[in-house]
Amino acid sequence: MSVFVQFLDRMKVSPSVPATEEAVATFESRTGLMLTPSLKDLYLATDGVVLRKDLLEIMSLAKVTQFLLGDEACAPFTEYGLSTRLGYFPLTESFESNPVCVCCDDVLEGYIVHAFHDGEPNLVFRNLENFLNAIADKVSRVGWDWDLQDLQPDFEDDFRTDADTLAGQALMQVVIENHAERDTEILPFSMQLLRGHVNDFIENCLGILAKAGIKTTIHRSRKGPFLCLDDGPVWMDTESLYSQSLSDTNFATILVEQARRSLDERNRNKAQFSVILTDIGANRLEVMKVVRDTLALGLKEAKELVESLPRTLKDNIRLVEAEKIKHKLEDSGAKVEIK
Repeated sequence: MSVFVQFLDRMKVSPSVPATEEAVATFESRTGLMLTPSLKDLYLATDGVVLRKDLLEIMSLAKVTQFLLGDEACAPFTEYGLSTRLGYFPLTESFESNPVCVCCDDVLEGYIVHAFHDGEPNLVFRNLENFLNAIADKVSRVGWDWDLQDLQPDFEDDFRTDADTLAGQALMQVVIENHAERDTEILPFSMQLLRGHVNDFIENCLGILAKAGIKTTIHRSRKGPFLCLDDGPVWMDTESLYSQSLSDTNFATILVEQARRSLDERNRNKAQFSVILTDIGANRLEVMKVVRDTLALGLKEAKELVESLPRTLKDNIRLVEAEKIKHKLEDSGAKVEIK
């Protein structure tokens, strides 16, 4: 008994009419997707099947073709904005247009991805058998009061197989060779599959930044670890840093420079600066005019202010605003400090 027949037996569902070898070949010709061995075995056992009416079905080859190419009723799957490198085969329909897909490209062949029409895709299972078993286990425990996002994925913990590592390295190589893929799901998937390597990389980054006197912590989430500067207010782009570390021999210097730029940018946008007028210089009237315009003061108030120095003109403002005021006053001949 095949894996898929056993699955249908556990689900107490009868298979539909199996697809023929000719139907599979026609599908592959029309869509440009070559079915993985497990997908082919599935469709030769049952050409789609409704697992629960109005809740979940494995789509027939005809429906998958419609989903991929689009028609008058629905837009083509390409409009989900996913990379074309992984050869997504939309397997399930949960009536929310968020299909679970099987990757048919050799880089990630057989892995299972949950795609969303209005969100980021998730890499969820290593193979089709694990995905179907997760469905059967869930149904046996709680019935049908759940959706696909409630299934326990294969990649929540840090355990990775050798095949996961090889797949992650292959995906990272795609990113290194084609920077356009950096903005797709390929980079996050690679980081997910290389979880152990990424953990070691993060620890190495902590050491490099500590030597440079930059305070750094690690924030861990379901998607993996992230570098946080200054106790968390500033996050480093861990994904880009990791891919960069593989292709740049001067990475340690680049890491420190990027961390300092990130902190500088945070500080520039933080409302924590004061503008202090220390000397009005020789052009007293021009300085008074700038002070009046900056603080919306009358002539008397501005005169009193510039005659009692040093004076804080503005407090708790962003650095960009503080520098603008400083430049205006200095152009008028005054001396100004920013603290």
